[in-house]
Amino acid sequence: MRQLTLAKDQSPLLRTLRYELAASERSEDGMKRILATLRARPDIEAAFPAYITEFGDTLYVTNEVIYMPKVKGDPRLQGMHNDNNATVIETFSMGPDKEQVLVKLADGVDPLVAAKRMVESGLVEFAQPNFMTICHVHQSAERLTPSSAPVSDPDEEHARQILKAIQAAKNPMRAALPIGPIRLYLTPNDPSFVNQWFLQNTGQNISNQIGVIGADISATEAWDITTGSTSVVVSVWDSGYDLDHPEFAGKIVSSYNAAGTNGTDGVGGPAVPTDPGAANENHGTPCAGLIAALTNNNASVASVGYNVRVHLVRIGFNFTATGSFSTTDAVIARAATNTLGVSGVVAVSQSWGGGSANASWEASFNSVRTGARGGLGAVMLFSAGNAGTGIVGYPARAANIIAVGATDNSDRRAGFSQFGDALDVVAPGVNTLTLDRQGTAGYGPGNETFFGGTSAACPIAAGVVGLAASANPSLSGGQLEEILQRTCDKVGNYAYGTATGRPLGLWTNQMGYGRVNARRAVQAAQGNATLTLTNPISGSAWQKGQAVNITWVVSSGTITTNIVIELYKGSTLIAALSTGAPNTGTFSCTPSAALTDGNDYRIRLTANSGTVVETSPFFTIATSGGTFVYSPSSTFNTTTTYTDLGTNGSVITTDNFDDANSAPVNIGFNFNYNGRIYSQFILNTNGFIKLGNTPPSSAALFISTPQDQTGAGGALASTNPADVDIISIFNHDLQAGTSTPEYRVHTTGTAPNRVCTIQFKNVREKQTPPGIQFDNMNFQIRLHENGMIEFVYGTFTPNTSAPMLLELLAWVSKAYRLLPRSW
Repeated sequence: MRQLTLAKDQSPLLRTLRYELAASERSEDGMKRILATLRARPDIEAAFPAYITEFGDTLYVTNEVIYMPKVKGDPRLQGMHNDNNATVIETFSMGPDKEQVLVKLADGVDPLVAAKRMVESGLVEFAQPNFMTICHVHQSAERLTPSSAPVSDPDEEHARQILKAIQAAKNPMRAALPIGPIRLYLTPNDPSFVNQWFLQNTGQNISNQIGVIGADISATEAWDITTGSTSVVVSVWDSGYDLDHPEFAGKIVSSYNAAGTNGTDGVGGPAVPTDPGAANENHGTPCAGLIAALTNNNASVASVGYNVRVHLVRIGFNFTATGSFSTTDAVIARAATNTLGVSGVVAVSQSWGGGSANASWEASFNSVRTGARGGLGAVMLFSAGNAGTGIVGYPARAANIIAVGATDNSDRRAGFSQFGDALDVVAPGVNTLTLDRQGTAGYGPGNETFFGGTSAACPIAAGVVGLAASANPSLSGGQLEEILQRTCDKVGNYAYGTATGRPLGLWTNQMGYGRVNARRAVQAAQGNATLTLTNPISGSAWQKGQAVNITWVVSSGTITTNIVIELYKGSTLIAALSTGAPNTGTFSCTPSAALTDGNDYRIRLTANSGTVVETSPFFTIATSGGTFVYSPSSTFNTTTTYTDLGTNGSVITTDNFDDANSAPVNIGFNFNYNGRIYSQFILNTNGFIKLGNTPPSSAALFISTPQDQTGAGGALASTNPADVDIISIFNHDLQAGTSTPEYRVHTTGTAPNRVCTIQFKNVREKQTPPGIQFDNMNFQIRLHENGMIEFVYGTFTPNTSAPMLLELLAWVSKAYRLLPRSW
C-alpha cells in the first residue's frame, strides 16, 4: 500500500492525511477496497473520500454530522443518536426555536450513511457530514501600493483648501459648494480620501485609468443626510483582523473566532489579531476598513459607513498566500450563533466563496437574515466571484443572498467580476483605497492598501446598507434588501430591462439592478420618493442637433407631480427643458447647436414640489458624437460557429446591392449605444449599419481601396454629422456575389438577453486592383441586449483568379466581440 502524505489543504482541526489513488485503483471498487484497508488500520480514526464540486472546489468528509431538528429539543433525538452511535459535541442556536446540532460518530460509522438515516427518521430538516470546504477570498490582483498612489489634480486641491478653511471656521459643509465641475458635500478631512474614488469620483487617475466624474456611490451626498449611527453594526465574516489598527479605535463592537483559537482546536473564542503566526490573514482588515475605518479624524482613509461600527468574525483557517482557506459547516454555524447575539447587526459582509449547495450553511445564513436585531433581520451579502465567468459563485448565488459584483472608476463592469442570473447589484471593486494590516506583514509596507476584487465591492455595498439603516433603524432586513436594489444607478451602458423574478426595477445579468447609490438608498430609507436617471448616465455623450431621450424610473415612493427637467453646465443653469413633463419615464429633446462643447453637463429632475431632486452624473455634449473608450480588455477574438439564418427572420430590402441604404429596420428591443437608446437601424450595402432611423450622409460610403488600412473615405473616417453611431463589420465597396445575395435580420431570445442578428450573405468586393479576392462573403453583426456587439465571419469563397490577402483569410470563421462600455 502506498504511503499516506500530508494533505495539501490539511486541517489542523482534523489532522488530515491524504491518500492519492494510484492509476490502477481509480475505480469505484478500487476506492472501496482502499477505504476498507485504511479503516482497518488502528492508527487511523476514519477514512473517507474527498469530493470535487462542479466548479473544482474540494470538500472533505469528517467523522461528524451536522443537522437541524424539526423541533428544537425533541426528546426523540436521543434515540436517533443512539441508532447511529452519535454523541452531541456542540449545538448552535439559530434563533428562539431553531438550532443546528453537531454530533461525532463512533469509529467505523460512515457519516454519509448516518446522515441519510437521520433524514429518514423524519426528525430533522436536513443532515449532512460536517464538510470541510476549501474556499477562496475574492480579492483581485489589481492593486496599487499607496506609495505609487496618484495625486489629485489642481482643481481638486483648490477645492479641498477651500473646504479646509471652512472646516477650520467650524462651518460644517451642509450646502453644496460649486467649484468648477466639483460639487462638494459633507467631505471628511482624512488625507487619503482624495484617492478614494469610490466615495467621490472627481476623475482621479487611478492605475493609469482616468475615472469618470460621478462614477461613485454618492457617499458624500449620503453623508450630508446621515453620517451613520454608532448603534448600527455590520458584521464581517472573513480572515483574521488587525484589531490594534488605530483606524479601528472605537469602531469594533466585538470580535469572535468561529474557527477556534488560532484555528487549531475548533472551539469558538475571541478573535485573535493577525500576527506573524497568521502571515496570510491580511484579507479581513481591508474589508472591514471599507465599512468602518475611522472617518473625519484627519488621518488615513475614510469609510463608507462613517460612524457605523463592525462586528468581526474569523470563519476560516489554513489561509494561504493564494487566497484559499478551509472552513467547516460547524464554523459557519458557530459564526451565525455569535452574530445573532450582537445587538444592532443590519448586514453581514462576506467576501469569499467556494463549495456547492450546502443546507447547513444556508440555514446559518438564513438564521441571521431573519433573526438578527430581535427578529428585524439583516441583509446577507456575498461577493459574486472573480473568475469573470457568466455564473455567480457560491454561496453568492444561494437563495436570500445579495450577490455583489464589481465596477471600475468609469462605472464599467470589472473584467474579473462574475455575472449572471443570480447577480443582484454591483459596487466599486477596482483599486479601492482602504486599511491594510500594519507594518510590513500586510499587503504593502504601510497601513493602507489599494484593494480590489468583488472582495472590495461586497463591504462597500454592506456599508451602504449600514447608512440606510442609520437613517431608519426600524427597517427590516427584507426592506433594506429592497432599498439597496431599487435605488441603484443603471450604469455600464447595458440595456436594463424587466426580467422574470426581478420585481424591483430594471435589471441586467451583467450589472444586476446596477451600481449601489448611498444617497438614494438613504433617502428611500427615510420614506422619500426617489427617481433614478437611466439616460444620461456617467460617460454618456450627446451630439448637438441630434435628438436624445432623457429617461428615468421611479425607484421608491410615489411621484405626485409632473417633472421639471433642467440642463446644467457645471453649477450654471443652461436651460429649463421642461417645466412640467408628465411622469412617463421619458422626455425627448435636441441639444442646441449653440451649446458650448463640454464634459461637465448634467440633467436635473425635480418633482413633488421640490422634495424629490435627482441629478445625473456629468456627461458630454459636443459637436460630434462621443468616441469609443474601449480598452484592449474590452475586445476579444474567439472561435465560434457561424450559423446561417436560413429563412428565419425577415429579408432586409434595398434598392440594389451596390451603394444602397435600407429603410429603418426594427432591432426588436432597446439597444443602448453611445449613451443613447436605439430601437432601429439602417443597413448599408457596404458592410455597415447605422443605428437610428436616419440614413448616413451617403449610400456610397466605403474605404477607398481594399489595401487602405487607414480607412480613408470609409464610414468610420467620415466627419459628416450624419455619420454617427455606425457599426462597421466590413466597410469596403461591396456588391452582389456570384451566388444569390441577401440581407436578413432575426431577433431571438427573451428579455433581457435577446440578440438581434444582421446578416450579409453572398456579397463581394467591387474595387480593383488588386482584383476581387472572394466570389462570396458571409458575415453577421450580432447586437446583444446586454450591450455586447459581435462581428461573426462565416464562409468566404475565394476567387481563384485573384491574389489572396492573408489578412482577410484570417477572418474566416472568427468572432470579434466588443464588450459594452461607457462612452
